[in-house]
Amino acid sequence: GDEGRNNNVVDTKMRIEVPTAADLDIDAFSSDVMIEGLSGDQRIKTFSGTITVQGLKGEIDAETFSADIRVTLDSATKGNVSFSSFSGRLDSDVPITTVSSGRRRGSNVEGTLKDGAGPRLRFHTFSGDVELRSR
Repeated sequence: GDEGRNNNVVDTKMRIEVPTAADLDIDAFSSDVMIEGLSGDQRIKTFSGTITVQGLKGEIDAETFSADIRVTLDSATKGNVSFSSFSGRLDSDVPITTVSSGRRRGSNVEGTLKDGAGPRLRFHTFSGDVELRSR
């Protein structure tokens, strides 16, 4: 019969290796994205897939709708942090000097890591949380 015809879900895993200094531009829908050991700038966007970045050294622009963003910073990372979310929260064990924060229909935090002279670290979610951790 036709019972199995509408089951078009395919579980696919890909591992892509790039030079350490490569800049990334990734768009995914419901896939999780994991990045390790890159020093280039990263733009990562998913709808419902978790974004995980290990050893962030460069600039990042990460955005999800309903998933979490988890970032482990390289010990020397400094920069300007921008976080915005409708119902998600920012959880950081890295000290952030807050420049501004607000709670008008959501949460917005602007701040700096280690005096701020460094790359831009931008995180945006609708309902996902952002975790910043140090190595």
